[in-house]
Amino acid sequence: MSEDEIIKIVAYVGISKVRSNILKFIGEDLRYPSQIAKELDIRIQHVSTALKELKGKELVECINEDVKVGRLYRTTNKGKQVIKLIK
Repeated sequence: MSEDEIIKIVAYVGISKVRSNILKFIGEDLRYPSQIAKELDIRIQHVSTALKELKGKELVECINEDVKVGRLYRTTNKGKQVIKLIK
């Protein structure tokens, strides 16, 4: 990934406190959306939207897409790079 692409993604995440907080909170762990909402005091709808956006940028991935309840998310290597740059 080029430096320009990384800068654009860091800016995209950085302009949203919700996206940046969620990405940092997931970090190296596996997290449920409900856990993210509770710990960060964010409405579950906002968490779901942010996770969809982060997933679209390949910063997080759902490891059990086939289930409707209890989905687990983790950061990708690309997401971990972004976390280092936004801290």
